[in-house]
Amino acid sequence: MRRLVLPLLLATFACTTAPAPPSYSLSGDRRPAYVGATLCKDCHFSEYQIWSNSPHARAFTVLPKEKQDSPQCLVCHTTGFILRGEKSRKLLGIQCETCHGPGGLYAQAMTHERTHSTETRAQNLRLGLDIPTAETCRPCHGDRCPDGHGGDFNYETARAAIDHTGYLEKRYPGKFLGQ
Repeated sequence: MRRLVLPLLLATFACTTAPAPPSYSLSGDRRPAYVGATLCKDCHFSEYQIWSNSPHARAFTVLPKEKQDSPQCLVCHTTGFILRGEKSRKLLGIQCETCHGPGGLYAQAMTHERTHSTETRAQNLRLGLDIPTAETCRPCHGDRCPDGHGGDFNYETARAAIDHTGYLEKRYPGKFLGQ
């Protein structure tokens, strides 16, 4: 627990709108675990392909070497830093779980015969997955960071640039997003 305190404090003051820690339990067996995009790829290959060709996938590698250990930068250029307080090789860049939440409980619950019905969506939310909104993006894309980047964020334009929901809607017609 002590390892998390300093990085969380530093991350809180990183940018004027640094991400707040999620509302998940940080202790016990319900503590969220980040699994990384490579595990997500096993079932969500098309979505992974869209992500892997996006600037989000390269968010860590665009950092200058001298900034790659800065909590101020890591909070927005890695996945899960705000909870873990450390950078992990499997969580570099802005991965699936940055927007959708830690996938550990979800991955444990998945089966090969799963559909994407309204009931499944409610269960996924209970397992820690989030439905991304503009507020999901704003902590890193909202106000400018001390380094001068960020700001001028338009959620609708940004969402369209990374959209990957059309694939699921085609794959599961009438069963996705409560249709």
